[in-house]
Amino acid sequence: MEDIGSTESRKTQWTGEEWQAGRQARRELSLRVGKPVCRRQESSSDPRLRAAFDGKRAPGLEDAKGDAGFTLREVIAVLALLALLAAALWPLLDNAMLNSELDGCRQRGRKVYMALAAANAERVPLGKVRLPGEQFKNSTELLRYLIEQENVYELSYDSLACCGVPVCTNGKLSPENNMWTVVKEMRDDRDDAVPILFTRNLDARSFVWHGSDRRIGLDPEWQTPLGKRGGMMIRKGGAVFNARAKYLTSRTVFGGCRSDPGPVRYLTPSREVVAGE
Repeated sequence: MEDIGSTESRKTQWTGEEWQAGRQARRELSLRVGKPVCRRQESSSDPRLRAAFDGKRAPGLEDAKGDAGFTLREVIAVLALLALLAAALWPLLDNAMLNSELDGCRQRGRKVYMALAAANAERVPLGKVRLPGEQFKNSTELLRYLIEQENVYELSYDSLACCGVPVCTNGKLSPENNMWTVVKEMRDDRDDAVPILFTRNLDARSFVWHGSDRRIGLDPEWQTPLGKRGGMMIRKGGAVFNARAKYLTSRTVFGGCRSDPGPVRYLTPSREVVAGE
């Protein structure tokens, strides 16, 4: 067959027969060089080329991945890297979320505290009994009274709900819509460090004055707000204590008391309990 690539075969004028012969020669040449050039059988839809190449890769391309996509090893490596990043960032995210929830509880707790103080400031000069008093059996009844009867310090149902505690929307406050435990007796002779208001997830029965490192327990009836991560309380003097779980001990709760406050009674959203029971 004539070498169509040689200098001698080059012509400027071609007859029809010569052009057809050259075209056939180029086709035969492409079939001869196609097998080492083509990378794999699926690279062409031409059945003649696929049959000629036999699905083999060209020399030097045996390790090429082509368009095979990600391998299982690569996917596992990416997932492992994402898991490491999540494990490293989760404590920071959890701490930020807890700070946000504690801040929300603090803002609402201050409103309840100021409402109690304002109500008693009006009642004492009139010779009325300090709130809560014996007429209330739980903090839900007390706070419902403050909202519906006294109408002091713009206290609303929103101040009683946060961090998993739903807001009362039907006008009938229930224990499920109240996140606060309130002291039963507002007495002037008690130390300013005595807690008078705190989130309901803390069990008031585990409060012990003697300053030990006994852990403050969780109320089995209420897991919200904050759950096992911590709690928020306001002392008689107005100081706010945002405590994470590791700091919730009897020493931190009553450590500032100069004298034994005695059996302090508290009103949870559903019942009355005594500290140290």
